[in-house]
Amino acid sequence: MLYLIAYGIAGDRSREHMATLLSGYGPRVPRRMWGCELRSRREAIALGAKLRALIDAIADQVRIYLLDERTARGVVVLGARVTGERQDFWVVW
Repeated sequence: MLYLIAYGIAGDRSREHMATLLSGYGPRVPRRMWGCELRSRREAIALGAKLRALIDAIADQVRIYLLDERTARGVVVLGARVTGERQDFWVVW
């Protein structure tokens, strides 16, 4: 199932942690939004718990929208801009 995750995070460090976590689940779609393809409800619940642990419950907000298959097929994208994806790597010497 496709989940759209949108957030407003007050602190830069928390925002970076949020982006790092979500980059493992799917692509960034405009800024502060991620399209996450999750295999099961269990995976969605686990991700929700991880997100909850990253935020300040007073200053921040995360919204998770479940897009069922029919709704996901109806997503319309206007414009061709592609946001750069984070590429993690290891330097070994």
